[in-house]
Amino acid sequence: VDITGAGDAMIAGTMYKVLSGDPVPHAARTGALLATLTTESESSVHPDLSPRLLTAGMYRIPA
Repeated sequence: VDITGAGDAMIAGTMYKVLSGDPVPHAARTGALLATLTTESESSVHPDLSPRLLTAGMYRIPA
């Protein structure tokens, strides 16, 4: 819907997982998902953003 915030979301999602101890390739998948969810939202930050939302959506980003 809107790409505003997608780059920030990519970095934030990646850093969230890196700081949790995940390897960078896995963390980047989470960042990509968060950027995707952000572009699908009318807001620059997805209104339902949560660890549960990220976990539930990981099937969308191929390994």
